[in-house]
Amino acid sequence: MFARNPAVEVPSIEGWRGRTRAGSSVDRVSRFVLEAFNAFPMVLRSNTGAIVVGPPLVLRLRDGAEVRFGRLEDLEDKAAAAVAVLEAERGTSLEYVDVRSPSVPVVKSRPPPTPVPTPRRTLAPVAATAAPRPQVTPQVSPSP
Repeated sequence: MFARNPAVEVPSIEGWRGRTRAGSSVDRVSRFVLEAFNAFPMVLRSNTGAIVVGPPLVLRLRDGAEVRFGRLEDLEDKAAAAVAVLEAERGTSLEYVDVRSPSVPVVKSRPPPTPVPTPRRTLAPVAATAAPRPQVTPQVSPSP
C-alpha cells in the first residue's frame, strides 16, 4: 500500500502496462518503481509531476526539469543524489539531473531565453518647420 499525503498532488505515471479498468493491476516493473518512489525523500516526491516507468526511469519535475535515473537499480542512492544536486542548484533553471551514476551526477542548465527583438516603431516623418515667409500681395494701380 502507498502512503497518501493529501497535501501533495499525485504525479501521473507514464509507460506502465496493464488494463485500464477499475480493479486491474499494473505490471511488475511499474509496481517496483512505485514502491521505490514511495521511499524517495518527500522533497523529491512532492516536486514530481510525472513518473516515466521506463526503463529508463525518469521523473519529470513540476518545473519542467527531468531527473534521469536510468536502470532500475540503486534507486534510493540515486534519489538521494538527485535531492543533493537539486538543493545545490536551487534557483538555477535546470533541463535535467542525470543520476544514472549516483556518485557522479550530471546537471544541464537550461539556456537563458533568446531575446526576441522588439519590432521597430516607424516614426512619422517630421515636417520641416521653417520660418513663415511673408505673403506679398501685388498691388495693382489703375492706369491713367
